[in-house]
Amino acid sequence: MIIETVKLVKVKEEYINSMEGQDKLVSIINGDVNCDHMIEYKITDHVISAIFMEDYYIKNYWYDKEYTKERAVHALLFGVSDFNYTYTPWETQLRIENPTKEQIAQEIIEMWGIDPEDKEEIEMMEGSLTNHDNLGLRYMSVENIKKVIVDLENSDILNICKEVEKELNSNGISFDEISEKDIKFIESLKEFLKETIKDGNGVVYAFDEV
Repeated sequence: MIIETVKLVKVKEEYINSMEGQDKLVSIINGDVNCDHMIEYKITDHVISAIFMEDYYIKNYWYDKEYTKERAVHALLFGVSDFNYTYTPWETQLRIENPTKEQIAQEIIEMWGIDPEDKEEIEMMEGSLTNHDNLGLRYMSVENIKKVIVDLENSDILNICKEVEKELNSNGISFDEISEKDIKFIESLKEFLKETIKDGNGVVYAFDEV
C-alpha cells in the first residue's frame, strides 16, 4: 500500500452521533460534498510528508494505539488510531439500526432491480456496500491534538526531520532537501489543528491508497 493523498476533516459531534451526520462525513471524505473544514495534501508535494510516511511504515506506527511525544510529527501528518464509524453502511442507507437481512434484501431488490429469487446475487450485493473504496481512516482526538501542538511548539521540527531522514538514509532511502515550503506546510497543519480544538471533536485522516 502506498499513500498518495491525505484528507483532514474536522469531526463535528453530529458526524459521530447521528446517521445523517455520518452520511455527510462519508460524502465529505468521498468528495461528494464541498467542505470548508477540510484540507488535503499530496504526499509527493512535501519532502517532510514523504520522509515520515516511510518512517511510518518501517516502524509500524500504523499499529500503534497510543500517542507518544516521539511521534508528534507522525501524528500531525497521519493521525493516531483507527477510525471506525458508529453505523454500518446499511444502517445509514436504510436509516435503521440493526436492519434485518430481509430489510436489506428488499432494499437491494429495489435499488438494483435484482430478481427476488436470486439469493446468491442479493447476498453478494449485501456485502458490496461500503462507505469508501481504497481509503484508510485514522483519527486524532482533541486530547491528542492538544498534546501534539504543545510538543511541536517546543520541538525543533527541522532537527527531528533530519534525524529521521538520517536513519532512513542508512536503510538506503534518500530524499530531496527539506525546504522552507515544507516547514510552512507543517505550520499550516498545526494551525488547522488549533482551529479544530475550538469547534471540533477531533480530526479524521483519510488516506487515498494505491
